[in-house]
Amino acid sequence: MMHPNLEAVADGQTRRQLARRMHPQQGMTLIEILVVLAIIGMVMGGLVFAYGALFADSQEDVARAQVTTIGNILQTRCNSPRGLPESLENLSALKKSQLKDPWKQEWHYDSSADCDEIVFCSNGKDKKQGSGDDICFAEE
Repeated sequence: MMHPNLEAVADGQTRRQLARRMHPQQGMTLIEILVVLAIIGMVMGGLVFAYGALFADSQEDVARAQVTTIGNILQTRCNSPRGLPESLENLSALKKSQLKDPWKQEWHYDSSADCDEIVFCSNGKDKKQGSGDDICFAEE
């Protein structure tokens, strides 16, 4: 009895045909790779969409915290003999990075206000003063 591989060669198959039958080709076709990339792209797009809203909410939270912190610094300064500074740059307690809100806009600060009504706000996400999304310091 002949070995099955030898029988195949005896039946007229070439060695190449025999090798293909014994070791089927491995790997992925271009279509399979493109399908996998499309699926990965859809998943990543969904994640960006889902986490984009969380990022926007976190910017508002950061702005609220900064308004409260800087507002309290202004209130403390107001109660000192020096009074309110002419600009936020004159507050030594602030770092340069704190001179803008999370949307990279200047804070709205009115140095002419008296100590009873400190005007200090972020213009919010729309970057327009006086709109509904402004975040302002409110004394408690």
